[in-house]
Amino acid sequence: MACALKIDTTILALRSLSEDPNLLGHACAQLLQAVRELVNKHLDHNHDHRSKAPACLVATEDFTREIDAHIFEWRVQDKCTEAFPDDLLIDRKARRPRRKILKKYIRDLEAALKECLVSGLGTVLGGYSAVENAGFNKGVDKVLSGIQWRDYPDRNVVMEAGRCDWKDWLRKRCEVVGNDLELEGRI
Repeated sequence: MACALKIDTTILALRSLSEDPNLLGHACAQLLQAVRELVNKHLDHNHDHRSKAPACLVATEDFTREIDAHIFEWRVQDKCTEAFPDDLLIDRKARRPRRKILKKYIRDLEAALKECLVSGLGTVLGGYSAVENAGFNKGVDKVLSGIQWRDYPDRNVVMEAGRCDWKDWLRKRCEVVGNDLELEGRI
């Protein structure tokens, strides 16, 4: 189920935030979080549902339209065009198909978004200094995990993590940075 997102307007809006790496990281993480919310809400409705653009730092109308279009196409292919029943009204075994589809759609759309961000923002992110990369990572981490570390890695999460979970990648790298600083006696 590979897909390519055509979100040129969103990428341009993200590029306009390139002067503030922390804010750009914040916006990228908001888009990544929005994928889960959009897929989850879409499965609560019929396959032709059109989602409202989520509240983000950048305009997300084309992003939302692309997500809806891919989910529509996949739901027709998977023959699940009706809204899934509420989890509270069905038993545990009847929830399995929804969870399976939810996981698959989120995985594929997040991977497509990550590829889109690498190709659309690669020159911007590649031009960041170590301090700017740390600021970008801090913005991403604040949205995804809600916490902030004291120090962040100087490698950019978007460019380095690939298809891995950004939150896990940042947590592991921040632990390593903290341990290294402690060994050096700077903490």
